[in-house]
Amino acid sequence: MRFIIKEQPYEKLLAAGQFRYALDGRPTGAVEHWRLTEVDKDYRFLRVDLDARAAESKHSYLYHGVLNENGRFERLKYRFWGNGLDISGDIVLEETSVTASREVNGQSFDQTLDLPLNYGFWFPSTMGVGILAALDCGERTAVGLSAVSSQQSAFSLFTTKLDLELSGDQLAVRWDDQERTLWLDEHKWPVKMVRENGLTAVSIRHINYQRITNPGR
Repeated sequence: MRFIIKEQPYEKLLAAGQFRYALDGRPTGAVEHWRLTEVDKDYRFLRVDLDARAAESKHSYLYHGVLNENGRFERLKYRFWGNGLDISGDIVLEETSVTASREVNGQSFDQTLDLPLNYGFWFPSTMGVGILAALDCGERTAVGLSAVSSQQSAFSLFTTKLDLELSGDQLAVRWDDQERTLWLDEHKWPVKMVRENGLTAVSIRHINYQRITNPGR
């Protein structure tokens, strides 16, 4: 697993896992690794390595999320390589606003969004969407990162209405014309994800060292 910021000896490992991606039942070559660590029970770090270098897209994503004692994201750093793009970004999340800066092939972009209290937040990966499973179901305003389409819009922030619907162990996540269905374990961690286009991610390794519940808020 690759890291933006490597784990330090003082971090306590809480949970870790791995997803394998497939399309119409055939492996794509993409694999997602993730690890959740804790520092003094005040902060948790969620690291995600979504490696699609062996897939058709040849994309590569790294995320480093900082969650506070209430389980809310305070910061997210990320890197992306693919489509001729080299992107690094830093997002700071507060109670009512989000600020972001990113560098795309040496060109800088900045954003600030005002948001209501208790907004949702996710980033493009199975674990990034899976964090939403800790939220109450229903509709809410949410902020996400855009897909990679052009140098100007890649990883730009956007706001949307997010709808969460839980049925048994399945959580439907809907925004705009997008939908993800997540299968959750007893601790609200995703063990499977299905997109509307047939892409799936299935957990092939999941270790919960201390029976930690999904910490997102």
